[in-house]
Amino acid sequence: MASRIGIALFVAALTCAIGPTPGGTWAAGPAAPTTTPAYKLRAMEKFAAAKRAAETGGAKAAFRLGVMLYEGAGTPVDAAAAAASLQKAADADYPPALELLAELYERGRGVARDLAEAERWYRMAEDADGSGAIRHLTRIGAEPRRFLNRRLPEVRFEKVELADAIDFIRDVTGFNVIADWRGLADAGAAPKAPVTMARRDITVADALDAIVAQAGGKGKVGHRVIGGAIVIGTPDGLAAQAAAHHRRRRTEKVEPAVEAALARMLPEVKFVDVALTDVTDFLRDVSGTKFEVPWDALKEYGVDKTTPINLRLRNTPFGLIFDYVLLSAAGAGKMDWHFTSKDGVLVLNVAPKPKQ
Repeated sequence: MASRIGIALFVAALTCAIGPTPGGTWAAGPAAPTTTPAYKLRAMEKFAAAKRAAETGGAKAAFRLGVMLYEGAGTPVDAAAAAASLQKAADADYPPALELLAELYERGRGVARDLAEAERWYRMAEDADGSGAIRHLTRIGAEPRRFLNRRLPEVRFEKVELADAIDFIRDVTGFNVIADWRGLADAGAAPKAPVTMARRDITVADALDAIVAQAGGKGKVGHRVIGGAIVIGTPDGLAAQAAAHHRRRRTEKVEPAVEAALARMLPEVKFVDVALTDVTDFLRDVSGTKFEVPWDALKEYGVDKTTPINLRLRNTPFGLIFDYVLLSAAGAGKMDWHFTSKDGVLVLNVAPKPKQ
């Protein structure tokens, strides 16, 4: 009898804890209260302190608050509020704020994307403390555009090969000049095409115009700033490549660690008829970045492990170097690709070749 009473009491207690819902079904009782993890509470406390400091503090406090809002440290990410706080710090000429605000304008985060405004703030950051913002100016193409207007005292060639004439422009300006040899071949221009000219007090842009006009015929070959380099190729190929480059800059999303690797500056790379597979192995080693090459996808574009790469670059981010290697392999505007990442590994995605 006692055991039956015990069972009845247990069932009654269980009924009270779970109980039927008004509709006649069974449901669990009130859930146990949850607590916020200690590390989150500490982050929230730091954000609250930073917010109070920014209300009464100076540029450094405003910068710190902007970074926390941008990164979502102790608070939800709020790019617009981050931009406003960074603007306050930048207006006070705080160098780190100048550079980060420029990045927001470059990427269109919290503000409307505006490369001219990004260039203005990057230049202010560089002028403020030589912070290395010059690498960003190179990436967005601001420096090559400026150097195209540099005047050269004299340019004189007497049946100089096209490749050597391009090397001369690269050397006297100190800037990256890339020849899309696959595109140039389509226009009838070869590395050994002879170039003859004698001009004084000429801009770099005009010198390039004269060189490519002789090499491929007027209108068939041109030059354009793409990323951090001046690229020589066919007008159609250059236009397609520039559009693809800007689209990637707007839409590419990779993990923070991989993004940092893509932004890592390499002082110099030089490839002269180096097989693509050797180039990718080299880039993997010097950048310390894990990535795989989709060779089957590249074959659709006539690119394989033995495709020769001819490229000289100085002070260029690893991500841009990878872009220029692919441009050199497939030709400007011939192939579309973008980067993603997974578990710290860079993933190269090559779009299927459009059907003719």
